Amino acid sequence: MAGLSEHDAHAADVGCVGRRERRGDTGLMNIAETTAPKSDQQNFDDYGGGPKTVTVTEVKNGNAEQPVEVHLAEFPGRPFKPSKSMRRVLLACWGSDSAVYAGRRMTLYGDPEVKFGGQKVGGIRIAALSNIDKPATIALTVTRAKREPFTVQPLDPPKDTSGRDWLAELNTAGDDMAAVFALGQAAKEANASRQVMTVLGGVYKKLEAAALAAQQQVAATVAPAPVEPVSAAPKSAVDDYEAQERAEFDAAVDRGEVNP
Repeated sequence: MAGLSEHDAHAADVGCVGRRERRGDTGLMNIAETTAPKSDQQNFDDYGGGPKTVTVTEVKNGNAEQPVEVHLAEFPGRPFKPSKSMRRVLLACWGSDSAVYAGRRMTLYGDPEVKFGGQKVGGIRIAALSNIDKPATIALTVTRAKREPFTVQPLDPPKDTSGRDWLAELNTAGDDMAAVFALGQAAKEANASRQVMTVLGGVYKKLEAAALAAQQQVAATVAPAPVEPVSAAPKSAVDDYEAQERAEFDAAVDRGEVNP
């Protein structure tokens, strides 16, 4: 600074910086913040530690760049936004009706070989899916002139660790339809086996059908309300006059006085 010694100029600079820091305006920026991945979605960097198995809660529309948002129970507010290739995998394995995706599970992993614009940038891919019985292989586009097979493995259902004897509890519930329904809900939340869920569902449907049949039987046995007979409308004076004229005409015909 003009007119100041080196020592005084340095002190002035320190004072200016101090004042800027006190105002919260250092004039500097944290470069690391510009490299942080988006916090509103699943990112490749999130899978550096290995694959993650997640549960779908719902599927929503996204934007033009990422049109599908698969929301996950394990990461609220940070949905998986599948690429076009992974959307094709979901379509092939789970179908086009995304409403049925809720409750289903998938294993996601980070693939460093995924390219964008010809450069390896890494991306999230699907390793396994629930609700498929065997491995599924889909041909995915790698370049405009090249396609490669991509295989997804079936995801084993979660284990029931509740320790509850569902069939014994079903026997205790007996014919109580509400109790059987509540038992089925509890078994579903505890990831009971498919066999257990089939038995519980079958018993509930039988109880429901029996209750409906009983209601219909009660409705059929209720005596119908008596129907009052409809009385004939009273004859008017015109009706009586016409009847008398008709009788006199018929009598004249009988006497031969009138040729009908």
